[in-house]
Amino acid sequence: MSTPSNACIKELPRNLILHLKRFDYDMDTMRRIKINDRFEFPSRLDMEPYTIDYLTRKEQAQDGAASSPTTAQMPEQDKSAAFQYNLVGVLVHTGTADSGHYYSYIKDRTGSSSGSPDDNTRWYHFNDSRVDEFDVSELPSKAFGGSEFIPQDSSPYMKSPPRSTSKPYSAYMLFYERADAAINDSPAGLVEAPGNIKDVVVKENTSLLKDLALFDRLYYHFVWDLFTMPQGVHHSTHDGDAVIKQEESLEYLSMQYGLEFFFSVLIHARDVDQELLQWTRFLSSLFAKYPQGCVDLLRNLTNSPAHLTNILLMCPITQVREAVIELIFEALRHLRQKDRVAYGLVNTARPRVFASSSDPTVDDEDEEETAICAQGSIIQEFVHALLGLLPEARTNWRNFDEYFKLMYEITQLGRAEKALMIREGFIAELTEFYLADEKNDFKKKKMGDKFTKPSFRYLLLALQEVISCCDVLRSYEILQSGNSARRSSGNSNHRNSVSVSSSSSLPSSPTSSTNSDDAAVDQDTHLPSASPELDQTAILSRADFGALFYCQGSAGPSSEKSIVFLSKMLMDRIDSHIISAIVMHLSVQPLIGTRFLDSLNTYIEFANDEQFSTILQIYKEFVQLADEGLEGRVEHILGQLTRVLDRSPQSNVAYECLDFFRTISDFGQCGRFAQAWLLRNCKVWLQELMLSQSESDTRMRARQFYMELLSSERAFNGWDDEQAAAASAQHFGRLLELMKLLPDLLAYYPMHSRRDEDDNGWKLVEYFTALTELVKSDTERNMFFHSWSGFLEILTKIDNQQINLDYDKKEMMMFWGKVMNEDQDRNKLLADFKPVGALLRKFYVCLQNNPQNIQFHKEILPIYFGLVLRFSQLSHTFLLEWVHCHNYTWAIGAMKWGAFSIHCPPELDQLLQYTLTKVPLFRQECWRTVPSPERGLLPFTQLARAMFEPENADAGALFYQHRGLVYLTDAIHNASMAGTVTSEPDFFAVDILRLLCDYLCQMTVCRNTPAFAEAMDHWSNIDTAISFLTGNLMWAAPAQVYTDSIKILEVIAQEATYTQAAPILTALDRAHCEWRDVVESGVVTENQVKNVFSGANSPFYRLGAIEFQQSGAGVSSPPIRLGPVMFFHPELFERLDHVDAENVMQNWYEPYWTLACTVCKMDGGEGQKHKPIELAALMGLEQIEVGSLVHLGILCDTAEESLGDDDAALALQNPYVALFVQRFLERNRCIEELTESQLNGCATLVQSVAGNLEKGFLDLAIEGNFTRAEEVIERRRPAGPTTMEGLHPSDPTDQSLTLEKDAQTLLTALQNLRILGVGKLSGEKVEAIRLKQLQESLAEVKPQLSGAHASALSTVFPVEAINIEPASHIAAAEPPVGDDPGVVAVTAQEPSLTPVTEGGADVDSSDGSMEEDDGTMMSGVIQHQPKSAEEVVKGGEVIVGEKEGEVTAE
Repeated sequence: MSTPSNACIKELPRNLILHLKRFDYDMDTMRRIKINDRFEFPSRLDMEPYTIDYLTRKEQAQDGAASSPTTAQMPEQDKSAAFQYNLVGVLVHTGTADSGHYYSYIKDRTGSSSGSPDDNTRWYHFNDSRVDEFDVSELPSKAFGGSEFIPQDSSPYMKSPPRSTSKPYSAYMLFYERADAAINDSPAGLVEAPGNIKDVVVKENTSLLKDLALFDRLYYHFVWDLFTMPQGVHHSTHDGDAVIKQEESLEYLSMQYGLEFFFSVLIHARDVDQELLQWTRFLSSLFAKYPQGCVDLLRNLTNSPAHLTNILLMCPITQVREAVIELIFEALRHLRQKDRVAYGLVNTARPRVFASSSDPTVDDEDEEETAICAQGSIIQEFVHALLGLLPEARTNWRNFDEYFKLMYEITQLGRAEKALMIREGFIAELTEFYLADEKNDFKKKKMGDKFTKPSFRYLLLALQEVISCCDVLRSYEILQSGNSARRSSGNSNHRNSVSVSSSSSLPSSPTSSTNSDDAAVDQDTHLPSASPELDQTAILSRADFGALFYCQGSAGPSSEKSIVFLSKMLMDRIDSHIISAIVMHLSVQPLIGTRFLDSLNTYIEFANDEQFSTILQIYKEFVQLADEGLEGRVEHILGQLTRVLDRSPQSNVAYECLDFFRTISDFGQCGRFAQAWLLRNCKVWLQELMLSQSESDTRMRARQFYMELLSSERAFNGWDDEQAAAASAQHFGRLLELMKLLPDLLAYYPMHSRRDEDDNGWKLVEYFTALTELVKSDTERNMFFHSWSGFLEILTKIDNQQINLDYDKKEMMMFWGKVMNEDQDRNKLLADFKPVGALLRKFYVCLQNNPQNIQFHKEILPIYFGLVLRFSQLSHTFLLEWVHCHNYTWAIGAMKWGAFSIHCPPELDQLLQYTLTKVPLFRQECWRTVPSPERGLLPFTQLARAMFEPENADAGALFYQHRGLVYLTDAIHNASMAGTVTSEPDFFAVDILRLLCDYLCQMTVCRNTPAFAEAMDHWSNIDTAISFLTGNLMWAAPAQVYTDSIKILEVIAQEATYTQAAPILTALDRAHCEWRDVVESGVVTENQVKNVFSGANSPFYRLGAIEFQQSGAGVSSPPIRLGPVMFFHPELFERLDHVDAENVMQNWYEPYWTLACTVCKMDGGEGQKHKPIELAALMGLEQIEVGSLVHLGILCDTAEESLGDDDAALALQNPYVALFVQRFLERNRCIEELTESQLNGCATLVQSVAGNLEKGFLDLAIEGNFTRAEEVIERRRPAGPTTMEGLHPSDPTDQSLTLEKDAQTLLTALQNLRILGVGKLSGEKVEAIRLKQLQESLAEVKPQLSGAHASALSTVFPVEAINIEPASHIAAAEPPVGDDPGVVAVTAQEPSLTPVTEGGADVDSSDGSMEEDDGTMMSGVIQHQPKSAEEVVKGGEVIVGEKEGEVTAE
């Protein structure tokens, strides 16, 4: 059964007070906390829903009953006011749960009668004794709590965003007043206050009004204008002295009354920071003019210690205290400068004191060094009074910072003031004050609280300045001699002794301390003139020593007590410069320095980070003291730090120690001592800094510092290379000894804590990096030989954890690679050492496709496979074990023909080649492990590339057996068909095409093997291969792609069946037929030329013979195979210069024409000669222009076959053959390479196609060629017996060109006549007669021909150059000699068989025959022997003189 329970209000009060639960107790932290969450509250609160009457009516309404009679009888207006409450006050708490402050916001209700919260009533902010008007609209931001944004830096240059923080102030209690209360209250209800209370109120109000007038800013301004007025007053009087005195008196009065106003009014006011600064500067300027004002101020403050205490210690306003001490210091400074006598300075170096204030002396260095402060002077009395305030400082610790700052500023005035403070006992008093809380006096309350600590900075600064003035050596001598009296002046008011309670440790020896529990120092009174040398020398008293070296208890487990003064400065985190200055000045005395070092060594073992840094700073100062104990001090400090490293392996401690080592190593003589010690004891500190530290940066810096030490050692000692090498080997040996500690370190680290992303790892990176850097010769390698077992044990343990990126393992492998030497015997022992093989066979490698992983393995795998290769070459057993391990097959599968092939190290390639050489059966294992090509062709192509060996028949056989030709064809086809391919290398599959070319063209050892034949027979997709290979035959293809495609197609044409290779013939024939149709149409447009011959790879485009329209920026498209389009266009070819034309011909045309020639020679059987002959004719038509004979032979051979082969005869009836013959006979260029047999073949070809030529073409051809030949002979016939002038151009160049042109025309005509069969004619036919006359005339012009032309002429018509006699001397032509129709014999009267050399032919006198340069014999050659003839050889031609000769025919 569930029963509802409600809490409600039965009767509402007049004043409703709500308490917000802002404080709570956190059970997790077990502490009180303050809740600063935002809580909004209204200014008008309706309490009716929380009353019992309202809830009763609500229940009755739900039951259908009438309303409650209690409220029903109330008027509507009263009913509303009875439940409405107006906010009239808010109590705010600012701070935390442990401390804070309360203030209130209260509404003024005296002028409000409506009770409405929206009336214009005023609110006030009550904060202790201060009341200010408050804007109620700011109440949400001032009392709701929550968060606020505060800037991180007030500088306008800072760009950091503000940060959010909880507001420490929020409403704690809310005060509401019922709305009808203000209405019901009436003034008649006010009660008259009693008389005594009324008097107190009147008195307080009167005092308040007085303070309001006194502390009004208008009053400040009035006083300021009044006191500064004398500086602007000008008097018109003739008495100048009177004016000056009047102005001085006014300024002096302004200073006096200004001081009174400053100390009586201004420093008691609020918010007068600007006024304080203004008045301080004003009064300071007057101090410079009137030193007496300084005296008056200092005297008044000295005689009023209570007033001085109130100002310096009890005043809670920091700005006031700062203004007062600034004013006091300015008074002291100006008085010291203007009137040293009044100030109290006495010059002990002279027999007199300063005469008077009217005779000031210059404050030079000599007087400053010899001046002291006289007893009874204003400075002595003020300093004494200042010291007398010290007991009050303890209770006013929150405010004493300015008090000690004034002491510090006094020390800055000069050495005399410091000596005075020493005589007054400042050292002992200030030290005792500083150590008061450390003496365990529970009767006294300690300074500070749990939230705030007192600031001793200026106290210690003043103490530092005073101590720095002391003569420590002399003070220690006096102390040791028993003279404890301090030579100083005093007075009867000065205390006679300074007692030192508790034990004090006075340094008497480096290892012990002197305790004095009841030591007292007697004070003798002496005038300064009695002992001036002692007065100006600052001597430390026994009390000073006792306070400075006070010891109490033990600071730790060490039996040596530490100095409390030093320990407290370290605990208080005092500035290291202050501590160093105090310690180092006192440490001038060696025994004191040793005592400080012992105390520091005791404390450093328990110091925190900041204290540790401070101690190291002091250590740095100690090692810079150049004395006899420097070396021992350096070694002592370094030894202590290494012990600290051993006990405290924190990263910050290690970092600080390493920085200390590096710093002092650069300190001159100290640096040499430090470096020597660090190198001798490197094992101690390197073990901690380079092997044990968790921070990788610290380990790296330790290794770098160690290497710097090694470099500096050679420079310091001036060693030569041999000495430096010996020292380096010694250091390598020391470092190597640390390897014995590594197994214990690895056992310490939990193995399961290692992760891939852990950069620290086993912390061995820097150690093995250092070892690697120290391996410089075989000396270090030999030293390491005996450590192999331990090294392999460590590496095996690390590798077994199988961390993907283990940088410790990487560095160990790099060290292994460098420490291997060239001693084959020792390396053979390692190869046979079973742990080596076991480690390398199980070596963990994890390849992932991310940059970090790839870079990691790029560094480690070359070393790994290099070691395996080296050991495999040394031990066949190792190689056999390696071949059968999983790591090897995985490695070559992943990095040779897998996804990581682009990252394969060269060492793995070498290892694979070596393995294949020594273990041939492993090649078959590789082929068996390759993934099926159906799942991806990339692994197969990569395997094929790795297995390729040109001279290895087994390598080719395995490739062919695994259908390599088919899979490579598919790979190339897939690459070109990929829709996203835009680059040429990807589209043309350059690498795969190269591989296919290698296996087909370079493996000649497999050409006649069954495996090759079977592969060609089973090349199922050879049509696809031919398709893209012929498509690559275009000018836009890359040169390598074009060349490889040519080679592959040529092999297919030679080795494949006619059925397989026929598509090549079809493709070439169709392409050239189409191009020939375009050419024969008579118009080849520039756009057509660009479409065929242009492209980024086209030689015509690269050589500037044609333009190419590049794709627009950002526009890319896959290439298109246009081939075969390797046509010859004469006009385009002529745009190239001679050299470029030869290159294009050699690299592009000739390979293609050779392929076409091979294709034309394919034997397709009966009825298959039509296309080869047609293609040969088409190719011949293009080659005529350059005089090529590549396909001419095919046509000639077919013509010879056609004499007995009807199929061949039918093939020659192709119109392109007839067109070729016609173009051939119409050519205007001589083909000098035509041989005798080729000329005969051409003649046969002409006869075979004569029926297909145009009617009358042959007759016109004969006539035309006769005419051209005769015209050339006529032009070149000698004009007379002595000269040829007038027949040749005068310019030698033009003459040469004209001769070349005539020679070409003549030879072309003669070749054509020979081909047309004119030479076979005989009898009295016109052609025979013209031929006979032509042959007779050739002898006259032959001497003008070049050697090559003469040789070609001899091939066509064997005629020798002769001296022509009159026609009557030449006999008639005889019939042709032998069967050669082209040889005509001419009979002369007198035969001569003298040999003549001309035009590249040798004439043998024995048989009258002429032998060409290539050794062939030509018979029926005319020979002549000139009589008394002069033959001059010029430019390869034989010029015959004009003497008569004889012609003999054989």
